Formats: sequence, C-alpha cells, structure tokens
Amino acid sequence: VIIEFPNFGFWWYRLELLAGRFPRLALYGHRVWETRQTKFFTFNDFLELPVMKKARIQRTAGIDWKNRRVSFLASRFPNLFARSVLLELIL
Repeated sequence: VIIEFPNFGFWWYRLELLAGRFPRLALYGHRVWETRQTKFFTFNDFLELPVMKKARIQRTAGIDWKNRRVSFLASRFPNLFARSVLLELIL
C-alpha cells in the first residue's frame, strides 16, 4: 500500500498556527472548509494510528516544502521537515 498525506508537523505549518491561522499551504491554498480533507495529523500521529500497529513500513519519503522532490532533511526528520510524506507499507 502506498499512502501520501500532508504532514501538519511541518515547521512552516507550525509557524502559521503560532500566528493564529490554520495552515493554508497544507491544503494547497484552500481554506480548511473548502477542502475534503477531514483528518489532520502529523507524521508521528500517523504512526500511532491503530492500523499502523499491524503494518510494516518498507520505505518513507519526505517531500520538500515546494512538493517537488525528496529532501534529505525531510526524509531524515519527516515530522519537522516534510511538507508531505509518502509511505510504502505492507499490511
């Protein structure tokens, strides 16, 4: 199974939340009520989901802040530096 999701632990989103705004960049420029995104979580929160207790992670890729490429920092520390996370799982 391959899963991709916006990581709400990304450092820029944290700054937006500190400024009192919900991260619009995470929702590709839309406001939270204009999207179909219903669950918001960080990479670490995702790993704690019950289904992940049974899954084995094959590969993890952290996508950089421009959503263009896999970044070294994003892959090494995905909860802080990955704007989006791609996971390859075996369930």
